Amino acid sequence: MNDIPSHIATKEDIAELRTELRSDFATKKDIAELRTELRSDFATKKDIAELRSATKEDIAELRSELHRTADNLRERMEKLEGRMDERFENLEERIHDSQTELLRAFYGFTETVRQRL
Repeated sequence: MNDIPSHIATKEDIAELRTELRSDFATKKDIAELRTELRSDFATKKDIAELRSATKEDIAELRSELHRTADNLRERMEKLEGRMDERFENLEERIHDSQTELLRAFYGFTETVRQRL
């Protein structure tokens, strides 16, 4: 067989080439496996529904927490307003007492001056 030029393919060469070519092409099984993989990568309607449900639950929980925080803040502000009102009344009473003492002192002074006259 040494008489065969190297550029001519033998039956064995052709068989090897067919085997190589077949391995380079996708079979029906390869395509089916790929489809299965692709389907698992996409979200299904069930996945989306579960995600929506979980999101709604999270939002409801956040709203509840926000309402609790707002109620707590409102309560603290009411207490602070009460304390401020009490301090304002105390300050107002002290100012009034100071005015009364000043008027009494001034009245006492004017009485003393009037008696001298």
